[in-house]
Amino acid sequence: MMFPDIEDIEYTINLKADEWPGRCHEIACAVLEHCLIPGIDRYGLYHGYINPNSIFGNRSFTAHGWIELEDDSILDPTRWVFECEEPYVYHGTYDDGEYDIGGNDLKTSIRNPFPQDQRDAECYNVPDMISMGLEHVIGNNPTSVNRDQLFWLANCHPDVLGYIAKPLYNWIDESNMKCYIPIDNWKMVME
Repeated sequence: MMFPDIEDIEYTINLKADEWPGRCHEIACAVLEHCLIPGIDRYGLYHGYINPNSIFGNRSFTAHGWIELEDDSILDPTRWVFECEEPYVYHGTYDDGEYDIGGNDLKTSIRNPFPQDQRDAECYNVPDMISMGLEHVIGNNPTSVNRDQLFWLANCHPDVLGYIAKPLYNWIDESNMKCYIPIDNWKMVME
């Protein structure tokens, strides 16, 4: 597959690369909106090298936007900003752990245990199919969950949820609590 280069992107979106720093998600979306390559915009955290002289040089990781291609590889037109390199379009994979969709890897590493039941808390009845699927996530099959538990489940890494992610998200949406699901995770699972 042929990838657009910096000059292609500059010309098509009518914005010079020297105006791109700090606008990573905007640039990724513009590449997609102008049909330069098929893919989906992703937003999360970048854990790769950040040059101390970069505008992000005081951070060990930072929020970032990029493009995920149909083969699950990454196309990043603004990675060079972190590295203080001449503008180039990066193509790579998720294998090295530098790109973290929705910050899920970081959130999983610092996640609290599943919340306890709370007396007198508003509860949501869990459909049987979802309840059975939650065994591998929380170690039991709840028939109902409170808001804290629903929020915890909605914020689980989709890889942790596995096959139950889509039905769980559908149920949370039907329960009018879709706002609990991070948009990056919703897009990863539902689109």
